[in-house]
Amino acid sequence: MVLLQCTHNCLTTAFIFSVADNPTEQRAPEFIKKFSDLDVNVGDRIRLRCKIKGQPQPRVSWYKDGKRIMKIFGIYFISIEKIGNRDYVLTFDYVTLDDDAEYSVVARNIAGEVKCTSQLIVEPETSDFRELL
Repeated sequence: MVLLQCTHNCLTTAFIFSVADNPTEQRAPEFIKKFSDLDVNVGDRIRLRCKIKGQPQPRVSWYKDGKRIMKIFGIYFISIEKIGNRDYVLTFDYVTLDDDAEYSVVARNIAGEVKCTSQLIVEPETSDFRELL
């Protein structure tokens, strides 16, 4: 409780304020569901999906080999989505050899931070061509 007193031209006014605690409990982000390492082929369509909770709602960032993946407008083969309140998805519409890397998702809020990392292993296209001897 705070008492504020103001005096102006021989008139005194008192204000009493009460400051309530924030009823919302802060909780560090935590994974409800993580993604794991994947072995895929060139041309596959894949999704790295995780489920994260926390209070306040965490900010989520994706990384490839430690470098942040930014949303790109225009033509691209990787997309970042948030589905509902807790699902976060990194989608590869067409996997290439350049996508072979370590991928991480980091969730942060005022109460803390969590990270999930996995390796995406991309195998080259296989040819059905067989050499006849």
